[in-house]
Amino acid sequence: MVFSFKGSVFPVAEIAHLSHTIGAKVLVDACQSVPHMVVDVQSLDADFLVASSHKMCGPTGVGFLYGKSELLSAMPPFLGGGEMIADVFLDHSTYAEPPSRFEAGTPAIGEVIGLGAAIDYLSEIGMQKIHDYETELADYLYERLHSIPNIRIYGPMPSETVRRAPLCSFNVVNIHPTDIATYLDQQPFDRVIIVLSLSTGFWESVQVHGPAYISTILKKKLTHSF
Repeated sequence: MVFSFKGSVFPVAEIAHLSHTIGAKVLVDACQSVPHMVVDVQSLDADFLVASSHKMCGPTGVGFLYGKSELLSAMPPFLGGGEMIADVFLDHSTYAEPPSRFEAGTPAIGEVIGLGAAIDYLSEIGMQKIHDYETELADYLYERLHSIPNIRIYGPMPSETVRRAPLCSFNVVNIHPTDIATYLDQQPFDRVIIVLSLSTGFWESVQVHGPAYISTILKKKLTHSF
């Protein structure tokens, strides 16, 4: 739903509509969007939607899947174990109703409780409030970076007509991003904006430039600070 490199927000509802006209199903990767904006699966008309816990202030190793009821009911389980069977007979068995049929065995109880607490935390703040606050920070970041010489910003600039997530990918001409990240990490606390997390890596650049490209991308991602 959100391009994690450039921050572009894809028109999922339009994509879903076109996909459904040819009988295709739509699965939305919402890991980058669920923690930062209002996401309505009904208006998106997504068949499936997935998100991870650790990107929404929750524990690692857990996430969630949303699926339309009729699709989940038509799907067989992919794992066997406790709680996913309704009845067992000599020649066949019947599966429990979703979501139990897809949750075989002992669940990650502690992680799920932590995910629930994270959802409650974000919900209490309000996803629209989070989105508005982060958008304000992103607009300020873009404005300041745009005024600095030798800064190359990737992706569209914020505007009223272009939806984008509150992150900014950029390069500094002739300086390796690892050096920039190391320098900023060594600065006194009061000289570095505390709502920024820096990531440098090969994967972000591979998504855009291909596997032969050596990472020269520094990404500043706005995170929650309330």
